[in-house]
Amino acid sequence: KIFCFAISPRKGDYLAKLLKKKRVKVKAAVKSRIYNGSIAEVTGLIPGKEDREILFLAHLYEPFLGDDAIGGAALIEISRLFSNLIKKGKLSPLKRGIRFLASSERYGFAHFFADKRKREKIIAAVSLDGIGNDPQKTGFPVMVRMNPASQPFFGDFLLENMAKSY
Repeated sequence: KIFCFAISPRKGDYLAKLLKKKRVKVKAAVKSRIYNGSIAEVTGLIPGKEDREILFLAHLYEPFLGDDAIGGAALIEISRLFSNLIKKGKLSPLKRGIRFLASSERYGFAHFFADKRKREKIIAAVSLDGIGNDPQKTGFPVMVRMNPASQPFFGDFLLENMAKSY
């Protein structure tokens, strides 16, 4: 159901140059099959008054700090922090629930979002993937993915400006 492929940096540069000049059609031939099996995901919910949720997610299964041991550790720590603040009465009951999701990078998240009932409850998502990467050192920019035009959110503009600033 999900496919991806990679091309060499040289072919990527060539494709980028073509795209600057004209419209380009790309044809991908994917020889694959779908296997029977299961995908593990770990999810927890701090319930809110409404049946709507804000999702924090991080992928697991990769031992590197930037991809994504730090994101997984941050997810656990953020969930612990929220839980303790609520238990101590320092954070009032939430209007919306906060869901935490840890799974494999592509297929785990796709598996979670394939369930329409789960997907429709999510009103915002925060990906903790790659939060340990220093854009000044790695050259990877801070990326903000906007909500689709069919579901606008004013916070997109705030996030975009913050990403440009940092």
